[in-house]
Amino acid sequence: MNRPKTYTVAAILQLLISGIIVVFAFPMLFQGPAAVEQAGDEPAPYFVIVLAFSLGLLGLVSAYGVWRNQKWGVVLTIALRAVDALLALPGILFGPTLALKLFPTFEVAISIAIIVLLLRPKSRLVTPPSTELT
Repeated sequence: MNRPKTYTVAAILQLLISGIIVVFAFPMLFQGPAAVEQAGDEPAPYFVIVLAFSLGLLGLVSAYGVWRNQKWGVVLTIALRAVDALLALPGILFGPTLALKLFPTFEVAISIAIIVLLLRPKSRLVTPPSTELT
């Protein structure tokens, strides 16, 4: 398979960030809304946890699409990273603790990096001029 190196890096980053989101959202998702509210430390609303988990699962699928050099994977990854970055922006501004401000900052930076990697033009192979004598 002839996959650009930028796609390889973007697929790995997408897999990592989506995996992290799924792993952290999974326990909170199945505790239910009442358990999340009792956790204290101003937890995220339950619908945000459901949304994050859903975006994480879609992110795993899109990482596979990018890895396989599929156009749908690239489009889905760009869309997911844009939505995820927009959803993380309020956390940067209004996060109650330093940790809840740093993680969204990291997430927005990774999202921008993945989008840039996927939108970079593919390198073109330049063939040298023919040295045949005719």
